[in-house]
Amino acid sequence: MQRLKRLKTDRVFRFRLEKWWWVSHLPAVVVMYFVWPDVWDKVSILYLALVSIYALVITAAGGEQAAEASQKADKNQETSS
Repeated sequence: MQRLKRLKTDRVFRFRLEKWWWVSHLPAVVVMYFVWPDVWDKVSILYLALVSIYALVITAAGGEQAAEASQKADKNQETSS
């Protein structure tokens, strides 16, 4: 639960996680594409679906964080007026 919260709020942690995710998967993707093209035809659909879902979750987490920041800014502006 703590890591999920950190994933939503800590941009540096999210960047590092995303960077190492791509670096670790790149060799497997390239090998599969060239060595086992028949397998790649099937796996690529799942791979693209997972990447799309991950991007959706990360974008939603960033939007949620932006909305919370906006609400805090509005409250601060109301109290200072």
